[in-house]
Amino acid sequence: MGTLWNTYAFFVLYAEIDQFDGSKYPIDKVKLTNMDKWIISEFNKLVREVDAYLADYVNTEPARLINEFSKLPGVGKKTANVVYSVWFGGDAIAVDTHVFRVSNRLGLAKGKTPLEVEENLYKVVPKENWSKAHHWLIYHGRRVCHSQRPACEECTLSHLCDYYKKK
Repeated sequence: MGTLWNTYAFFVLYAEIDQFDGSKYPIDKVKLTNMDKWIISEFNKLVREVDAYLADYVNTEPARLINEFSKLPGVGKKTANVVYSVWFGGDAIAVDTHVFRVSNRLGLAKGKTPLEVEENLYKVVPKENWSKAHHWLIYHGRRVCHSQRPACEECTLSHLCDYYKKK
């Protein structure tokens, strides 16, 4: 099926790279092409580099940490907040498309940009719930408050929702 499929199958079978030991598994279970081996090698290098980079910031103040991460190529405010929240166990709200949509629809935190919504969420969500709120809002956006056809009739929050009241 091609290199991409083999690589995907490899990572499904061996979620943690250190679980893989080629000598323990029959070659017909996972057939690695040279490209697969290169991808795995590069992935391992990247994980080690990221781990070393993050280790330098363990005792850094949150605002500086998020600011530093945001300067990395391909890393924005959302990714920096996720890294800070998940990797370091800090309190942060990452605003993705689901969080943005659900926050605006509910009237929880209105804003025209993700940054505005993030700032407004910080004002209304207690700090100890910031990281959880991020995940709750994503879950709600994926399962109930869909972008095209929100399931308002099934929603347990519809009585609080600005979007539902206007419908």
